[in-house]
Amino acid sequence: MKDRLKKVIEMEPPGWCPDAKCSTSRMTVFNNEEILIENFRHVIYCHDERISVKTRKGILNIYGTGLQIDYYTGYEIKIYGVISSVDWLTV
Repeated sequence: MKDRLKKVIEMEPPGWCPDAKCSTSRMTVFNNEEILIENFRHVIYCHDERISVKTRKGILNIYGTGLQIDYYTGYEIKIYGVISSVDWLTV
């Protein structure tokens, strides 16, 4: 099986995406193993059991085991591992 190389290019949010330039963050979870967060600001904390991400309206904490950041661009981040829970803190 060939290893796939993922190329990440930093770019501005696309103009056709209605949520990309707004203040709304979007979180998509795939099978408790992957999570995609759109419209985030930056990563606050990163460890294999917790990753904290600052969004425009709060802090998103992802808990689990073996958590790693797959990739991130200027407007989205993908985290994978065994996700056990997610909580949201508004600020």
